[in-house]
Amino acid sequence: MKNILFLVVLLSFFNLACKVQNKNDINKAKQHSGFVRVGDFNADRLTDTLSVVKLPDIKNPELYKTINLWSSDNLKQGEKYAILISHRGKAQKYLFHDSSFFATPAWLSGKPPVHILKRNNKEYTAWKKDVPALHGDGVLIGTEAGIDILLYWDGKNYKLFWPNEEP
Repeated sequence: MKNILFLVVLLSFFNLACKVQNKNDINKAKQHSGFVRVGDFNADRLTDTLSVVKLPDIKNPELYKTINLWSSDNLKQGEKYAILISHRGKAQKYLFHDSSFFATPAWLSGKPPVHILKRNNKEYTAWKKDVPALHGDGVLIGTEAGIDILLYWDGKNYKLFWPNEEP
């Protein structure tokens, strides 16, 4: 009985520590950008953060896994914006950039065209039919053509899905 009680108390402290850490992660992300969203992007049942960041504010980009899913370009001097996803469980940070995509008027004026596609959302089912490899919550990113593309975790890596739609 004492062992069970000890285990319950230990798990309670662990749960509390995770909630405090999550709030710290969100506050850190808000320091980089006012645009912060949460989701379980890598399907590990832990809350991850997504923020739209100004690249000049990122002091050490080499500490992040920088990914350009739009082209094969490396991170360039002068890029303005990027999407930063921080996985809480494994403390991995992914910086998604592209000098052309994030320089369009949709990104330079107003609120970033980013929405979280939660697994409990009706839209998720429709996207899952087109993207069976979708694991976890997805990220819908608006394009200049008015079409949403999907940034998603396939269980190992992030990928982009472009639907076959006409604007």
